[in-house]
Amino acid sequence: MQAIGFVVRDSSGNVSKGSFGDEGVGQSLPVGIDQDISLNLSKNEIQSYTRDGADLVIQLNDGSKMVVNGFFNSADNKLYLSEDGVLAEVLLTQGEDSTLYALYQDSAAWGKWSPSDDLIFFDRPEVLGAEVAMGLPNFGLPIGGLGAAGAAAAAGLAFAGSGGGDGSEEEEEEPVDIVDPDVEEPEPEPEPEPEPEPEPEPEPEPEPEPEPEPEPEPEPEPEPEPEPEPEPEPEPEPEPEPEPEPEVFELTVNETEYVLGGDDNPEPSFVVSGGGEPGKDVTVTVGDQVISTVVADDGTWTVTFEGDTLPADGDYVAEVVGCIGDEDVTVTGPTVLIDTTPPAVTTTYGTESAGDSFNAVAYDGGVHIEGTSEPGATLVVTIAGISETIVVGESGLWTLNVTDEMAPEGAYNSEITILASDAIGNTATYTETLVIDTLSEVAFDNQDVTIDNIVNATEAGGEVTLTGTTLAGSTVVVTMNGNDYATTVDANGNWTVTFPGGSFPGGEYDIPVSAVATSSVGNVSSTSMSVTVDTVGFVTLTAGAGTGSDFINEAEWTQGVTLNGTSEPGSTVMVTVGTVTYPATVAADGSWTVEFASSDLPRGEYQTTVNVVATDGAGNSSSATGTLNIDTELDVAVNTAGIEGDGTINHVEASDGVILTGTTDPGATVMVNFEGVVRPATVSANGTWTVNFPAGDIPSGETTASVSVTATDAAGNTATDSGTIPVDTLVNALTLSHPIETDDIINFVEASDGVTLTGTVEPGSSVIVQLGDVSHAATVDVNGNWTVDFAASEIPAGEYMSQIKATATDAAGNVLVLNDTVEVDTYVEPLAFSSTPVEGDNVVNAAEASDGITLTGTVEVGSVVMVTLGAVTLPATVDANGNWTVDFAASQIEGGTYETEVSVSAVDAAGNTRTETMDLTVDTENPDAPAILSFSEGTAGVRAIGTEIVEDITEVQQISGNGTVSAVDYTVQEDTFYGELDFRFNEAIPDGSHLVVTSTDAAGNQAGTYFVLEETVTSEVDLSNPGLANFDIQAIDLQFANDSQLTITESQLENLSSFTNELTIHGADDDVVDVSGAQATGEVREIEGQNYNVYSYGGDRSLIIDDDITVVGSTGVA
Repeated sequence: MQAIGFVVRDSSGNVSKGSFGDEGVGQSLPVGIDQDISLNLSKNEIQSYTRDGADLVIQLNDGSKMVVNGFFNSADNKLYLSEDGVLAEVLLTQGEDSTLYALYQDSAAWGKWSPSDDLIFFDRPEVLGAEVAMGLPNFGLPIGGLGAAGAAAAAGLAFAGSGGGDGSEEEEEEPVDIVDPDVEEPEPEPEPEPEPEPEPEPEPEPEPEPEPEPEPEPEPEPEPEPEPEPEPEPEPEPEPEPEPEPEVFELTVNETEYVLGGDDNPEPSFVVSGGGEPGKDVTVTVGDQVISTVVADDGTWTVTFEGDTLPADGDYVAEVVGCIGDEDVTVTGPTVLIDTTPPAVTTTYGTESAGDSFNAVAYDGGVHIEGTSEPGATLVVTIAGISETIVVGESGLWTLNVTDEMAPEGAYNSEITILASDAIGNTATYTETLVIDTLSEVAFDNQDVTIDNIVNATEAGGEVTLTGTTLAGSTVVVTMNGNDYATTVDANGNWTVTFPGGSFPGGEYDIPVSAVATSSVGNVSSTSMSVTVDTVGFVTLTAGAGTGSDFINEAEWTQGVTLNGTSEPGSTVMVTVGTVTYPATVAADGSWTVEFASSDLPRGEYQTTVNVVATDGAGNSSSATGTLNIDTELDVAVNTAGIEGDGTINHVEASDGVILTGTTDPGATVMVNFEGVVRPATVSANGTWTVNFPAGDIPSGETTASVSVTATDAAGNTATDSGTIPVDTLVNALTLSHPIETDDIINFVEASDGVTLTGTVEPGSSVIVQLGDVSHAATVDVNGNWTVDFAASEIPAGEYMSQIKATATDAAGNVLVLNDTVEVDTYVEPLAFSSTPVEGDNVVNAAEASDGITLTGTVEVGSVVMVTLGAVTLPATVDANGNWTVDFAASQIEGGTYETEVSVSAVDAAGNTRTETMDLTVDTENPDAPAILSFSEGTAGVRAIGTEIVEDITEVQQISGNGTVSAVDYTVQEDTFYGELDFRFNEAIPDGSHLVVTSTDAAGNQAGTYFVLEETVTSEVDLSNPGLANFDIQAIDLQFANDSQLTITESQLENLSSFTNELTIHGADDDVVDVSGAQATGEVREIEGQNYNVYSYGGDRSLIIDDDITVVGSTGVA
């Protein structure tokens, strides 16, 4: 069978076109509900129509078949035949078994527009045989023009098959009655036409043969002889009969087919009869029922199966066992089909018995009912008075999509009535229940939260209650300040929530409160309100005298004391000092001030409390406290006579420092100056003070040290004292040589072989040197040069400052300590790659690689960093904060798809080295450009397209004639029947706009197909459209635009496909592509079974063009 074109138009006017035999179609065309199907066929090419379940089977004269799947699922589906611009509707009538009778009615012809234009074919189908094309009429020639005899002849020809079948009985059992719409009334007449079959009744006309009986009329002459004639006739006849009878006895059964069942046959029965040897037993078995009888004298036998002897439902062949002579004989027949059981119907989803109900979420997803029943059974499902008819398919599964009219939103149970019937006429009615509950509501009661509808501090400290309403049986969760609170819901749906004390943060604000109700079936609704909170009736005491941070001395006391602070505007403020209370003056901005006279404050040295209480307009009470210090007296003294017991500091005493002591007023601060070194003293609660001067502060040798003391109390009063202290200690200078390890930094290499410290001291002295936590005695030569070694194990690894302490003791016992530090740095820290993934996901795609990539990280400040990617190593730039960065150009990134390791190596300022690595994925290989396999077009433009199913993400965008790129609103569905990914546009794409269909792989590489649609005023394809610059176009599809003319230059190729420099152009023989400047390479590539020629602009810039397209402007031979 050649490819036969079809058009399918849905109720919205959307049109899909194709051919039987196309990829994804084959010989079966699935259709939906309320669709028009037009086939490019002549009625003379069709042998028969039959029904297979819900499918329409069309058998052609050449023996091939086409199947329209699901055609009988909708009574609104229509079938048309069209050729040579003529359209005829096919009206099908059910005949015996699966046979269908066809009536053709012209619907439209080309030449004047009609809604049927989409369904008209203007050519003749290729399947038409020569003998048919020459001899039979097409749709344009009505059968009515043939006259009554002609119409009958035409009908008879169609009944016989209309096209040269093989004459088998199977084909004769599927007749098609094809008549013209002009003979619509006489349609029943073809049925009586078989009545000419009674013409065989003329066969009795041979009965005239008995007319020769008149010849015996001459016998009247011997009329007396009639009496002897009957005597010899009966005698010879019975004699030969008994002898051959044993030979001709045969066990036979009458081949009658029985089909039992149906509501109109409540007491079914059937008879099995036949012939056999008289007197012999005959046993008839049908299913599990057995009846025996005896052959009557006339050689016949009969048994009846009924009542208790009727077998159970099933398809049987009767088995008859009898005896002919002495031999048992078994014969079979007739066939008996018993079906008295109506189809069973079970619902498996969507009903109460199936455990299902539809809440709001489920309702929005679509209400449907699923179930099982007898294959081929007809179900009439009625909900809310609306009925839908379903024919159960071969799988025994059925589905009903419930419309909003059948099941509107609400909360109710609706009865479902299912009337099931089978082909024999057995019927049964089943009832189910559809449960719908889409309701939910929640609201706050319209009442004040508190007395004044403001939650103050006192109220916020206790419980606060909100109330509201919802549907009975719902649960309500109230959310406030990020916390969820359970509610109590009574039987009437009144709910209450109580916020415990402390639930409202302090402050002055409106806080949102939301309530979310979930009904008993899971429906959710929400509402919100705001609660006004004011707990911030605040008061402060400004830092100063009243807060204890200041003192009132004698001079200040005489002037009196002013206290001030802030409060909420409109507050009243009362201030108490000691036993005296005054109201403060409060300004409009809430600042307050109050004055206490010196007479309100007794003189002396003491502390008294300041209390401030403020009350704001909301009733919030707040307080602040402070301390007022009064101090008008101060004394200080230094004790020099008792220094070190005898008033003199010797070398031993100086070695552990000197403690100076004295007295002052409690609370005063004391600064002690000892030989120019000033240190603060520690003052005890009773006013005694002490200060420690370490050995380093004690002058060496023999001298007299001066000491002076200055005391200052909190009130600002000051006092001084002074004295002298003899010192007798002498240790010559102790030194530590620098730099240590050339730069005063011990790095990893230097620490690994140990460290030597050196210095000088008074000859004859001993030196103990401590490095970190390890001490060693130094070697001191006669000149006072000392040296000490520390092993590698005594120098902990890390980055830190290590303390050095050298203690020298001279021959006289004087001790001198030298403290110093040295930096230890044995590793690079930190060294890391940035936590931010490279290019956002640690995957470098083609676009990202095209402009290079930047790697960043952190390193120890002052380090030198080298970064290696593949075979390229580059120095990184390191800023003052240790942030490093390095740029790899596109040419330094190897193309392809692979995993690679990036390493970063650093050398810090101390010379330490360290290397870190990370994994990086490079994927610069673009996915294949999407292949457009189908499209659907309406009067407003393109409504849908179908692409191949690929793993890469596919999206569709629209480019207008002026280059504007806009998103296309569409839904995507995978069509497993055709193996396509269908994009159905929510708004048709008009002529003059084009589409770009883009595939994006996991790495972000993109490949686009420029899908060219019909232009409104030209057939030229404009590649200078600025909108194309937004895409990487690797394919241009011209095959769905008529007579496209495309001109492409080398620069346009580079601009369109910048990453691959390769462009594939799909099209047909009505398309022309101008590739001036390109050379035909002679290479041919096969894509999806189609040949494509390769043209090159030189280098890697090439065009791959469909062999059907006319290519001009190239050099070479394709």
